[in-house]
Amino acid sequence: MKIDIRILPLFALALVLFGCDTSEDPNLLNPPQQDSARVRVVNLIESEPVDVGFFGIPIVNALAPFRVSETQKYLVLTPTSLTVKRPSRNKLDTIPTQSVLGAGAKVVFFVLKNNDGTSTILPQAIGKLATTALVSRNAAEVVFINAVPDSVGTSFYVKSGCQSGDTLFGPTAFAQNPATHDTTATDLSLYLFSTVDSMPVASTHLHTPPGSITYLIAGRMGGSVHLFAISATDDALTGMLPEAPPETRTGATVELLNATADETPISARIQGGSQITSTLASLNISSEATVEACVDPHGDSLVIDAGSNQFKTPIRLSVGSRALVIAYDSVRSVRALTLSRDMVGGGSGGVYLRGVNVAPGVAAASISIGAGGDTSVGADSRPFGTLAYGKASGYVQLPAGNYPFLLSDANTGKFLSGGVQPLAPGFYTLIVVDRLGTPALMIVRDDLPGSPLSPLSGPGTRVTFFNLVRNANAQFTVGALQLPPLFYGYVYSTVVPYNVSTITSNSGQITIDPGSGGYFVGSVGTGSSRSLIAFRTDTSTQPVGKAFVRFINAFPNSPALDIHIGRNTDPPLDSTATFGVPTQTYIFDERKYSFFVTPHGETTILARADGVQINAGRHYLVAIGPRPDDAATGMYDLLVMQE
Repeated sequence: MKIDIRILPLFALALVLFGCDTSEDPNLLNPPQQDSARVRVVNLIESEPVDVGFFGIPIVNALAPFRVSETQKYLVLTPTSLTVKRPSRNKLDTIPTQSVLGAGAKVVFFVLKNNDGTSTILPQAIGKLATTALVSRNAAEVVFINAVPDSVGTSFYVKSGCQSGDTLFGPTAFAQNPATHDTTATDLSLYLFSTVDSMPVASTHLHTPPGSITYLIAGRMGGSVHLFAISATDDALTGMLPEAPPETRTGATVELLNATADETPISARIQGGSQITSTLASLNISSEATVEACVDPHGDSLVIDAGSNQFKTPIRLSVGSRALVIAYDSVRSVRALTLSRDMVGGGSGGVYLRGVNVAPGVAAASISIGAGGDTSVGADSRPFGTLAYGKASGYVQLPAGNYPFLLSDANTGKFLSGGVQPLAPGFYTLIVVDRLGTPALMIVRDDLPGSPLSPLSGPGTRVTFFNLVRNANAQFTVGALQLPPLFYGYVYSTVVPYNVSTITSNSGQITIDPGSGGYFVGSVGTGSSRSLIAFRTDTSTQPVGKAFVRFINAFPNSPALDIHIGRNTDPPLDSTATFGVPTQTYIFDERKYSFFVTPHGETTILARADGVQINAGRHYLVAIGPRPDDAATGMYDLLVMQE
């Protein structure tokens, strides 16, 4: 018998296709495949129905314009092609599908008509783990498709928030490979523009819960451009393709913070729109006001009156949003920083904290969490990195608890302000402001409308702790803060509140005066002869462009020591390193150095440190202590710390 081999691929394909019908009895010889692809078709051709199939094996017949087919299961193990037939076109259009029908995938075939009359298909597929991955990131996904058939030469793009908002999807040509955007927002205000129009042609208020994937489609129906939306995961949706719900909101809820440094009350309003506040005092937050957002399609402006001066600055508000607007100083002007208060990622009972720098004297701010906070947060961690002036971080998640916050100049390491703040579950903004001419940290709660801007509840100074006790950890207690164990040769800092003067440890107890400035506190000694030493941090500022270095002998009962720079045979830099008392401050150029310690008047090396980088504008302390692994010989070691 002669067999025509041309029909075998089609015959094999038919077996796979029909074998995947979920309505079949699982006891049949050909049960349905459990990991088949779920396939449906969306007809985006305005004027006529379509037939779609696999070389004559129908997926859908006569699917009307802007209709969604039922979901069916197919298992295609090799790349294949789709066929599209339309009443107005005698020819059958064949479109390769690549390999989008993988096991477990959900596939949508969007059918479009090219300007030359041919049909085309945009296949979109998501894997069976796609939604799980989004949920794990508390995110949703939006996919934009331009299906406007006469838009050749004209692209469409989408803005978010309002008609003058940020571009979410850039210019997208007809039938172009769709663009994707991930978001943690649970709803989006989206505005559709063409590249030849200055006003939006459509808008939508799109719900985007975590784990959702939404196809957002620009299509022409009834002679005008509309936005449509369909879930990638909702297999039950059939029939008319739903239009995306239009955005009808026009307002935003605003509170305004006066963070200008000259303590002049301000008034503020949206140009051409609503008044936000009048005569708002410095470092105060106004009551909530509802204002029109996007009054100007090219971007809104905030008008600020401060005494006899008036300033106008750009402002960005999203419709339906809650926002904190911070008015702060710029060069001979006032600017506005808009922070969203549309809470996302909550519900876990944790703390969500972000940082902002609007202190004009701090070009780059560093906010660190000192030792004694939650044990899961490392001492001296910097959750916001470096905050440039006029910038804000995103929210970071922390456990609830008491946190010592330290504000430093990121360029020099100089301590500026600090305090201990209890944080209950909720959303907060930690703000670097100019308070009476001094940089300071203040905090406001974002999820409780009307919350004031407040100083940290336990203001204090920075104290740096170090441990040079041979083969023993140091334990420190500072007021209500129990600091974590500090290993030999390690350093951390925290805030000691001004009302706390006693520091206790397993090496003894010591009294300091935090109101007079910062301190170093060291646990020193060996075995049972341990003790605490404490001394003030260095405050030298001159000459500019140089580094400042001090040394301290932290080895009890040690003989007189000499400190050398460069070589141990060079004349000593200092011969006054007596136990527990820092040397004078020495001025260094910026470069790498080698430090040597010898007995007074000798060249025998007791300790050395090579390649120590010393940077201009910073303060360093070099401590001399015992080596933990050489107790019998009494050898020394060096610990280099930044003040």
